[in-house]
Amino acid sequence: MEKLFSIIFLFTFSINVNAQVEKDTLKVLFVGNSFTYYYNLPQVVKAMSNNSETIYIDSYHS
Repeated sequence: MEKLFSIIFLFTFSINVNAQVEKDTLKVLFVGNSFTYYYNLPQVVKAMSNNSETIYIDSYHS
């Protein structure tokens, strides 16, 4: 019984160690003028989110 408990404990521990934290995706719409485009605000915010452990922002522009 003790051996079974040890095996189950080790199996559970190995699953928790290998679990990865998934970042939440946040969609942001930038509506602005030439300052928004000139200072490349969407890319700046995306770079800030790359440093975050919980939020991921993907930006597209045309």
